[in-house]
Amino acid sequence: MAMRGLALLCAAFVFAPCAPAQTGAPVPAAVPAMRKPVASDRAWETEAVRAALDQSLYPVAVKMGAVQGNSVPVEVDLQNLSPKTITAYSVSFVEHRADGSERTQFRTEDILGETVLARVPGNRVVSSPGTLNSHEIRPVKTTLWLDPGTLPPTDITAKVTMIVFEDRTALGNPFWVQTTLDGRKKGSEADGALLAELRKVLARPEVQNVSEPDQTKALQRALADRIGEIKRGGAGAGWTPDQITKLQLFHNALMLSRQHFDQMMSNWEILQRAAAEQSSLEVTNQ
Repeated sequence: MAMRGLALLCAAFVFAPCAPAQTGAPVPAAVPAMRKPVASDRAWETEAVRAALDQSLYPVAVKMGAVQGNSVPVEVDLQNLSPKTITAYSVSFVEHRADGSERTQFRTEDILGETVLARVPGNRVVSSPGTLNSHEIRPVKTTLWLDPGTLPPTDITAKVTMIVFEDRTALGNPFWVQTTLDGRKKGSEADGALLAELRKVLARPEVQNVSEPDQTKALQRALADRIGEIKRGGAGAGWTPDQITKLQLFHNALMLSRQHFDQMMSNWEILQRAAAEQSSLEVTNQ
């Protein structure tokens, strides 16, 4: 079953410019306690870490499209060369210009949701370019934003700068490792509250005390009423716009059929549980 609502929320990514690379003392995969790292910090990139990254996730091909105003489309195929499933990664894109100057931008993407949902029988994650299980290739399309008044790039190269594996180990830039884990923790907590609210609506007497098909109709009304209450409560209701949007997605699924709603609930529980479990790293001696 294609879950369009879930597809909008399975992958999360951040895309931003960074400063020229610097080298220095090695930093472990976890965020160091000594100082707060920044996105452009390259102190972590020792030869050993660089080799491990290249041997785990490799950009097979980088294709630059035609410059379109202040942007340029880029495509890259990422191949998982490791024996482990990859659930998040960061890639730096270096723009090379005719005058010898360079500029680096990076894309960080968390594909944990796509990974776990792809394993549910009958599910198809709409619009997903694919997962990164061992030896799989994930085609990635993105856009690089160009500084006004600068020369367009003549060439673009890419390399992986961070990987989070499903076994809860990681390699590379500690800033993006921790950003990914923090995002999972926050998302899991928000979705946990959303699922709890849906269960309360399901447990209402006006829903439970009737049989199908009247139960589905009662659930539609109860959920619509609850969404209305939350919207009227504004910021004081304690609900974020993202959570309200997700509640609306559940209502939309329910309007299609109870089967759609139940499947969406099941999938969302899988997503919430996976994000909670994958929001911290194992302590290793790597």
